[in-house]
Amino acid sequence: TKRVGIFTDYSQTAIHTDEWISPEPGTDTALALGMARVIVDEGLYDEAHLKEQSDMPLLVREDTGKFLRADEVPGLEVDADRPDHVFVMQDAQGNLRVAPGSLGERDGQHDDSVSIELDFDPQLAVERAVETDEDGTVQVTSVWNNLQDELANYTPEYIQEETGVGRQTYQEIAREFAEADRAKIIHGKGVNDWYHNDLGNRAIQLLV
Repeated sequence: TKRVGIFTDYSQTAIHTDEWISPEPGTDTALALGMARVIVDEGLYDEAHLKEQSDMPLLVREDTGKFLRADEVPGLEVDADRPDHVFVMQDAQGNLRVAPGSLGERDGQHDDSVSIELDFDPQLAVERAVETDEDGTVQVTSVWNNLQDELANYTPEYIQEETGVGRQTYQEIAREFAEADRAKIIHGKGVNDWYHNDLGNRAIQLLV
């Protein structure tokens, strides 16, 4: 087991790690997104996991920036109390499908004995036009495409300038993390001391 410590100072915790990385204060988010870009660009992600357990296949309207809802799409069959809370995916044949596990399907109830069951293959990379009831034809794209567009900003040059961590160092850690059989991230409240800490947490959690 390898332990990598990411601390701005060589702390009492850092001395017990196998490798210590010291980014500039407040740059955890940039470092995490730089690592995410490596994982995505090099195809080190678990595609099946992303399709089943993440929002990456969900479709987003380009005109509003909001998720496409099932009640906006004519002819899309929805067995749910709240079709306006049900999201949409595209299958391998190009058909629009209801995203299983959407809030509108389960009426806000959590059942930890039930997992999401997919009877189709959600597509990650989707960009298309969709006919809606009220707004006519709208362009949509997947969360996955939006993520790739965002990660394109986090070049190795930018990461090194922003964080002070070199290309080889953070890219190698990203590869090791992605290729580990079991990897986890433990972080304290430090990242929460910064403005927009929710986005910092999301960037860090994106890696898992």
